[in-house]
Order: sequence, then C-alpha cells, then structure tokens
Amino acid sequence: MRGVLGVFLAVAGAWGQSSLKCPDGAIEMTSSADRGLSYTVNYHGKPVILRSTLGLELAGQPVPGAAVRILNVQPGSLDESYTAITGKANPVRNFRRTLTVELEEAAAPSRKMTLEAHAYKDCVTFRYFGPEQAGLQDVKLASERTQFKVARDGTTWPLIVEGFQSSYEDNYHALAVSGIHPYDLVALPLLAELPGVAWVGITEAYIENYAGMYLQRNTRDPLVMLSRLSPSVEDKTIAVTTKTPIQSPWHVILIGDEPGRLIESNIVTNLNPPSAISDTSWIKPGRNTPTMEHYIDFCAENGLPYMLIDAGRAAHGTGQNDSNADLLHTNPNIDMPAIPEHAKQKNRASGFGPTGATSSHQMADAFPLFERWGIAGVKIDFHGAYKPDGIHLTWPNLVTREGVMGAEYNKLSGRVTPEHNRTLPFTRMLAGPLDYTAGGFNNATAAEFKPQNTRPMAMTTRAHQLTLYVSLETGLQMLADYPEIYKGQPETKFLRDVPVVWNDTRVVGGRPANYVTIARRNGREWYVGSITASHAKELDIPLEFLGKGDYIAEIYSDAPAAASAPKHATKEEKRLTAATVLHVKMVPAGGQAIRIRRAQ
Repeated sequence: MRGVLGVFLAVAGAWGQSSLKCPDGAIEMTSSADRGLSYTVNYHGKPVILRSTLGLELAGQPVPGAAVRILNVQPGSLDESYTAITGKANPVRNFRRTLTVELEEAAAPSRKMTLEAHAYKDCVTFRYFGPEQAGLQDVKLASERTQFKVARDGTTWPLIVEGFQSSYEDNYHALAVSGIHPYDLVALPLLAELPGVAWVGITEAYIENYAGMYLQRNTRDPLVMLSRLSPSVEDKTIAVTTKTPIQSPWHVILIGDEPGRLIESNIVTNLNPPSAISDTSWIKPGRNTPTMEHYIDFCAENGLPYMLIDAGRAAHGTGQNDSNADLLHTNPNIDMPAIPEHAKQKNRASGFGPTGATSSHQMADAFPLFERWGIAGVKIDFHGAYKPDGIHLTWPNLVTREGVMGAEYNKLSGRVTPEHNRTLPFTRMLAGPLDYTAGGFNNATAAEFKPQNTRPMAMTTRAHQLTLYVSLETGLQMLADYPEIYKGQPETKFLRDVPVVWNDTRVVGGRPANYVTIARRNGREWYVGSITASHAKELDIPLEFLGKGDYIAEIYSDAPAAASAPKHATKEEKRLTAATVLHVKMVPAGGQAIRIRRAQ
C-alpha cells in the first residue's frame, strides 16, 4: 500500500493560500491547498509555473486523509556571505526570503511534515522535511509527486538518457516542451525558454541520503514535467530507505529574463552547508595535462601545478578501460613511486585517475598508499557521473565533476561539435563545475575532422579552444593534448595565464542556439570568452563591468583564414576603458579569448 503525504508552501490558513516573494519582488511563489496541495510561480506578474502538485508517496503507509492542519508558519529572511575555494564568484552573497510551514494530519496517525521554501532574486527553491516522530521512524519513499507545469509551450534543451544508471555523456537537443516524448527520461538540469515570459532552469541542490531526481513528461498534459526519483538497485519500487528525520534535496527553479542570468547564479552552491573542512590550505585548484615524466617536465616549463597519471597506470588495466585494474600494484612498465618523486624535484604535483568502479572497492587501502607515494590528489574517473549539487561548498576538496560529454569523445566520434560546446554553459553548467578536458590544438574543419585515438582532432578553431577555459567552469582545468603540440605556439601563453578560480562572473550575452560571451574576474584581471557554433558570428562586447582607469587587452581571435585553416589565430593588444565596445568577428566554429589587465 502506498500513501501520499502532501505539503504546501505559504498559507494563511489550513485551506488558504499565500505567497513568498524574492527580495526584489520579481519572483513570486504562491501555494494553495484548494483542490489538492499545489504551487504556482510568477515572474514580473507573468505565470511561469502553473498549478503544480506537491507531495511524497510513501510505501507501506496509509493514505493520510484529506485534511491537514498547520501547526506553524514562520516567514523570514537571511542575508549572509561566504567564501569558496572554487566556483564562479568569491565571496558570494547569499540573500533570500524564507518560509517554513509545519504541517500535521488532522486525523490519526497525525504524521508531521515541514516544507521549507526560499526565494532569491534569480530563483525559487523548496524541499520536504520529515521530522523524527512516533509512527514514522522507518521511511520507504516510493516517489515524489512534485510537478513542474510550465505556463506555455517553449523550447527546451534536454539531456535524454536511457535509464537511471545511464551516462550523462551525451548531446543536448532542442525540443519543444510538448515535443519531449512521455517515455523519455530527462536528466537535470533542464533549460527552457518560455517566449515572452522567462528563461527557466530546473535542477536540484544538496542531495544527501536521497535519490536523484529526473523528469518525465506527463502523458495527459504536454506542459507538465513529473519528478522521477532514481530507484534503488535492490528494490525498483523504492527510491529512498532511511529513518526520520528525512529531508529531500532542494528543488531549484532558476528564472531570468536572459539565459545568461541563470549561468551567473550561485544558487546551487548557496543551498549547501558550509565547509566541513576547517583547514583548507592544502586544497589548491589548478591546471593539468596527462602522462608521466615527459609531461611533468612540460608542466614545469609552463607553470602547470599538476600532472595527471591516468589510464594504464595500475596492474591488469587495459589502458582504455581500467575497470579490472588493481590500484595496489602498478603496471610493470611504470616505475612508481619514482614518478611523483620526479614531480617533486620539478616542484610539481601528480595525481591519479582511477575508475570509479575500481576506486570504490580499493579506496581504503589504495588512498593511504597514494599518500605515501606523494600523490597530491585523486581524479576518480566516474564517466558520466551524475550532475553536481553544490556539495563542493561543504567538501571543497571536491573541485570538479565529470557528468558531461567532453573532448575525449573526439577520439571516438564527431559528436563534440561547436554546437555542443556552445550549449553546455546553458545546460549542464547550471548545476555546477564540469570536467570537460579542453585545449585541443589539432584543430580541423568539420569536413576534415575524423575521430582518431592518436593525435585526436578538435572540430573547432584554435581560438575557440582557448575560449573554453573561460566559458566552462571547473576547479581543475586540463591541457588535454600532447605537450609538443603546445610548444612554440603563441596561444600557449593564454593557457599559462588563465586562472582557475574566479571572484566574479558576468554573462555579457548569448543564446544556447547561437553564441555565448562570458566574462570572469580573477583579482584585478578579467578574462572574456566568446564562442559560436557552425556559423560565422559578429557581435559587440560592452565592457561596463570594468572599473575606472585604463586597461590593456590581449586578444586572441580567429585569423581571417581560420574558416578553412582553423589552427590559425591572431594576437593583438588594445588599450581600452569601461566605455570601450569591442567588436568580435568569429568564423564558423570559432571564438575569441581575451585577457584584460590594468595598464601600468
């Protein structure tokens, strides 16, 4: 038997309704208990989310009944700031209006439930909480009845996966909301454009002892997206087995008048607890490039702090797939721990990249061994890992996560297109950092491109590849190509200069189907990156985000012949101020990367 335990947001009485507004009043969430528990969301007075149900479905629990009484309603606000080791901004202001609603069934067994809701200037978010109580100690959660009914049909960019265990390494496709098939399983985040209303992103934050959420379109209403929790491997009818107290992740609805406002949001990080590590001085984000002593020397020459020892290091590994590798023993062709010792002599650090399946069952023995060898960290190779949820604020040693189809697919297919790169900031990156492995310098046109394991090609211009170090957020950047391909190239200077941590992020402009321009600040320097898809693009970049004074811009652009010779790029310097408007001209699959520093 299954029962539905419903909750609602802000109410004036047991069957009334009320609203929760964000600090500037632009976003309003209204809840109601009339005709079932539900909520709506408006943006500047226009509907974004129409009446959508709320509730939890419990296995082995009686139906709670029609009546629910409110024990307490507590509105409030919080305004605080925090610092983070990685992320798109530092420090971060965390300012929101809050509402806590404590509920109880009007009839036996009088189960209690609390719902917490927050409203920010760029989103609304809510979560369910079940306190410890008599009659509800053991919880078997079958599913949620949370819905997201968008106010009108519009374009979405879903990542459609085959099942709950499927890889996130796939392409995003533009589909109407009503064009998503009811049997399609959509991984989060989901981006949607509601024409004339808003841009909307749906994801979740702080997933702790709970199942991850996917979405599926309702068969009866083409504008309703239903929550689908990842089921237990042992029992497909149960999503979460635990004891009270239990809390769900934060359900996040990002809202903005431009898609770039969603990229700028820090909400996913904001909703996580503060750092659980008191001394974080040993956690150092950085840039990296794979394979052994030759690569270590290259890192030393180019100021790269880390070198990654990836597939093929462990005994019994195949090189391409280390799922059967033994982390406690090394490949006989590799001298360990001589490699980290060589790195130490070069004042570099080295790290391992074991597969997730291997590291999970050897972690307790392997990690202390790695520490004795002098390994600085571990990049667990969870191919297709699920989306991030902001937990890197609580555990800042988790500097990035994969869960994306990155440049390694250039070895296998032609799927890592300029369109894919241009879409990622608006889709996957809404959830947090992504380990993409940028820096392909063997650039080729779409007509010349072919997948190959040796000297893999990149289906973009050289300037486009530089731009990925600005447009994609991660705490561990990679130089993914062979060291010799970078030597003597003028663009390598940009790779040496570009930082990994940021104090501010601004999206100057862009559309997921067109282009994106992102500006990030590190200290007193700004880095600006623009990329286009398989079409040429010209645009103007206003620089109002710069402070007072004069600046020098180092500009790496597509060369005039880059459309047919994509390895060709130009570099120029310009003197500018905040009043300057830079004109960008990109060839198909092109880009422009800019470093802006104060003039001396």
